[in-house]
Amino acid sequence: MNKKGFGHIEMILAFIIFVAAVVFALTFFNPGNNDRAGKSLVEYAFNELSENASTNINSYSLIVYPSSLQEVIAINLSIPENFGVSVQDAQGNIFNSSKSDFLYIEPTDERIFTTVVGEDVSQINSQDISSVPFNAESYKIASSSSEKVFSEKRILLLREAYLSDYNSLKESFNLGRANLGFSIIFSDNTKIEASKDELAGSVLAEKRQIKILRLNNKIESAELIIKIW
Repeated sequence: MNKKGFGHIEMILAFIIFVAAVVFALTFFNPGNNDRAGKSLVEYAFNELSENASTNINSYSLIVYPSSLQEVIAINLSIPENFGVSVQDAQGNIFNSSKSDFLYIEPTDERIFTTVVGEDVSQINSQDISSVPFNAESYKIASSSSEKVFSEKRILLLREAYLSDYNSLKESFNLGRANLGFSIIFSDNTKIEASKDELAGSVLAEKRQIKILRLNNKIESAELIIKIW
């Protein structure tokens, strides 16, 4: 093959290398692609936070018949030994309760209650009032539901781990070179925050509305802010 032929081959190879370099630059340095990658990382971080800071709860709507008011009544609910239970009215007031073979509550003058059961539910206003026989005619369970919500108890534990050993937490989340910060803002403007120094101009932040089980056993809406840099 003559030198002229070699020249054509070199030009073709040079063109192929140039095109490959342009494609590489557009793929890995395109701002739109970086933005999509960042959003995917935020979604991943949210899933990791949810996995490590959520709990399952069961809620039961109870109606107590008037003839049973002012008395302790027994509710036929099977509650695991390691689960707490909270009995509340519509205003969030918590009533005396205890659990053994049945759930026992002291309804006073209220007729409608929400009973929240779960591993992260604190046993508040728990008294030994299990002294009455079961009477299925004293109440009815109007509805029941199960859901997974964030837990303030677990968020506080996660914040403690973040502040005491950030590198281990980051490794367990498998975030690679990315850094993570988060905060939860409640309706009364109090918040739980865990964050490190951020790189100026390189922070991707996203807000999510969540439901969270508070330490007082109330389920509230809150705002979760996730930061990646």
